[in-house]
Amino acid sequence: MPRLTFAQRNQALELLAGGATQTEVAGRFNVADSTITRLVTRVNATGTTADRPRPGQSRVTRVRQDNYIRQRHLRNRFATAQSIAKAMVGNSGRSLHHDTVINRLRDHGIHCRRPARCQALTQRHRLKRQRWALNNRRRQWDNVVFSDESRCNIHHADRRVRIYRRRNERFANNCVREVFTSGGGCVMVWAAINTNFKSYLVVCNGNLNARRYIE
Repeated sequence: MPRLTFAQRNQALELLAGGATQTEVAGRFNVADSTITRLVTRVNATGTTADRPRPGQSRVTRVRQDNYIRQRHLRNRFATAQSIAKAMVGNSGRSLHHDTVINRLRDHGIHCRRPARCQALTQRHRLKRQRWALNNRRRQWDNVVFSDESRCNIHHADRRVRIYRRRNERFANNCVREVFTSGGGCVMVWAAINTNFKSYLVVCNGNLNARRYIE
């Protein structure tokens, strides 16, 4: 049976008010008698012809499970949504889709991002870098030139690893993927920058050691 539009509902009520029976009105709009009966009941109860709110499909996870998904990804940032979905069971034994896990993480402000890459550092390295940064906080950096070389790998593939993190957590220890760079063909380049200038990009032939760096 077709659904009545809002205009047809108002017309049906006008016909009923004019003395027509519910069966006659139902025949006029080609609907079941129960449709007109429910329309009259709804108008008497709510005062409007609009549909009542429908609950829709129930959520497959409970609040407790949503918090569990959040905690699992905050404890292991490299865990995938697929692995969490396979390890959990939703309400009434329903299986979880990985999109459900992604949606729950988004509700908590956790989004899928590529991890920042950095050299593997020991605790001693971290302390020395922190100490150097604290000792140079008030330095006049406008008089300092920053230079660095970069190796462009030829044979290394781009491994698109993803993590789940919140805003401003890019360089958190558990969000960084440590790598060891070695082997494979590459091209070495060097450049320097300052507050007011930047150097040309220099292509270095061969290995760049301390002696060649000074020259």
